[in-house]
Amino acid sequence: MQIPIPQLVRVGTLEITAVVSDDARVEIWDSFLSLQIKETTQRAYSKSLADFCQKIYSSLSLSDALQNFLLLSQSDALHQVLTYRKILIDLKLSSATINQRLSALKSLVDYARKRGLCSFTLIDVKGLRSQKYRDTKGRTVDEYRSVLAEIDRSTILGKRDYAICRLLWDNALRRGEIVSLDQSNFLPQESRLMILGKGTLELKPVDLNPAVVIAINDYLILKPDTNNPALFVSNNGNRLDGKDIARIVKKYAEPVGIDLSPHRVRHSAITAYLDVSEGNVRAAQSLSRHHNLSTLMIYDDNRHQLQGKASKDLGDLLE
Repeated sequence: MQIPIPQLVRVGTLEITAVVSDDARVEIWDSFLSLQIKETTQRAYSKSLADFCQKIYSSLSLSDALQNFLLLSQSDALHQVLTYRKILIDLKLSSATINQRLSALKSLVDYARKRGLCSFTLIDVKGLRSQKYRDTKGRTVDEYRSVLAEIDRSTILGKRDYAICRLLWDNALRRGEIVSLDQSNFLPQESRLMILGKGTLELKPVDLNPAVVIAINDYLILKPDTNNPALFVSNNGNRLDGKDIARIVKKYAEPVGIDLSPHRVRHSAITAYLDVSEGNVRAAQSLSRHHNLSTLMIYDDNRHQLQGKASKDLGDLLE
């Protein structure tokens, strides 16, 4: 067995002696990323951790840098992470970006501690306070109806795109939820889809209205015969990805002069439902599958424009 060799690492004016283990070096990185459910999460964590290593350990490779970092003492680790946090603040990055990168580091450290590969914790490293502004108003029902009218439903691609656009609206599905669908997840006799929701590994049912069931069935009648289990496929029989869904929405929105994305369709659908249900937030939560009810309150507050009305009332007092 090869004995790991201590190496001297310089971080700013701080010199740290750490041990690099060839056996654990790549394994900890790969196994940690494999735990992330979504490919988008894997990419975000990978980018954040690579940024930390580049800014703090610029002279080392990614795997060397991570292994050296995980073998630090509590005080040295805190020094590095707080130094990195200050670098990000000085770069004037947004609070959300800084918090995302710190969260990736904390998740890696938590995983490594459970594996017995590091002895420190980052629990004392705090993120930045941020108040995320979310434009949830989206598009009106009439505007989205005009988008649907652009789809030629006499063709196989038109039937596919129409079914996708109806799922984006009628069930407020995320594009990731749509591309992960297999044909076996569609249960027409029960008017139901089994979807893999955000951040979950278990399939959950969503009920479909008759128009959506008909739209999916119309597409499946002409769907290319392929071994791919995906519900929605390309001309070549490949499973669609998130970028494909975005291109589909843009394809039909541009001719009617509307700037639209899959997520904005979701926003539009949730807001439209709150309007038609006179603010039934509980039902909107079931539709949107938001775990936190406070997220739905953002939609409802934006719908009522409460802050603008409050400011007007205050201004009127001065007149």
